[in-house]
Order: sequence, then structure tokens, then C-alpha cells
Amino acid sequence: MANPFEVFWNTMKSMANMDGKTPMHVGEVMACWTYYAAIKEMTNFEEMALNTTADQEVKDVLEEGYKMCLSQVERMEKLLVQEGIPLPPTSPKKPKSSPEDIPPGVSDR
Repeated sequence: MANPFEVFWNTMKSMANMDGKTPMHVGEVMACWTYYAAIKEMTNFEEMALNTTADQEVKDVLEEGYKMCLSQVERMEKLLVQEGIPLPPTSPKKPKSSPEDIPPGVSDR
């Protein structure tokens, strides 16, 4: 009879792909692919927010979030490419702008 702890550990290893030899299963691929697409789009929203605020405190918080998003994008992109998974289509990077470039009254209702 097999050791139950060994069976549990082997099952966990296969689910976590800890040996690096087993390919990802469809659920892992879908979760990673969806997460990558969402976080990649989030970087665009962070950029837009950074381009439209003049409040330094808000900018500091947004910069922190932007850096976190970029870090996750890089890690997930590396993983997906390494596993041979095509990257999902995402929006192009937003151009740099300044809050002073927004004409007065544009955001007024």
C-alpha cells in the first residue's frame, strides 16, 4: 500500500507543475492566459490615470500599482512563452500626455 502522504505530495506536484516536465493542463493555461490579458489591460488604465492626474499623492499610488502590474506582466509573459502558449491580443500602449494637455471643460458634465 502506498504512503498516503507520498500520494498527496505527488498529486500536489503534478497539479503545481513543480517538476517542470509536465505540460500545463487546459485549466492552468486558461487561468494564466486570462490573468495575463487582464493585468496587461490594467497597465493601460494605470497609464491613462497617470497621464490625467496632477495630484502627487494619487500619482505615487498609481506609480506603485503600475510597477506591480508591469512586474506581473513580465512574469506571466515569460511563463506563457516558455510553455509555448500564444499571448492574447491586448490594447496598444497609450501615448504619454499631461493633465495640462486636457482642455478645460472636457471632464465637466
